[in-house]
Amino acid sequence: MSKEEKLQIVFHTRRVSGRISIKEASELLGVARSSVYCKREGEREENIKLMSHIEGIYSKDPTLGYRRIKAILEKDTGEAINKKRVRRLMRLLELKGIYPKKVTTQLDSRHYIH
Repeated sequence: MSKEEKLQIVFHTRRVSGRISIKEASELLGVARSSVYCKREGEREENIKLMSHIEGIYSKDPTLGYRRIKAILEKDTGEAINKKRVRRLMRLLELKGIYPKKVTTQLDSRHYIH
């Protein structure tokens, strides 16, 4: 069960039966009480625009990593963009650059396959 689902259960049980306190409900579900009161904010409009731009760049060339995508974004927008921000947004979009993987096993020419 995800944390968001647990928080919804805390609010629901509190609303249905006013007898259980938020402290008790959060302890029962193993959720910190501070997270019950915390309001999550969505992404800013600027970041949403960047995310759509990143998706467009990635769809053209999926071999690009965050460094090259950052350079393209800076060239296109004319503004400085932090690499950590680009990495975070790419992680949210579940995008990773495609690169050749490490070759760990190579057969010696003297080895024979039976």
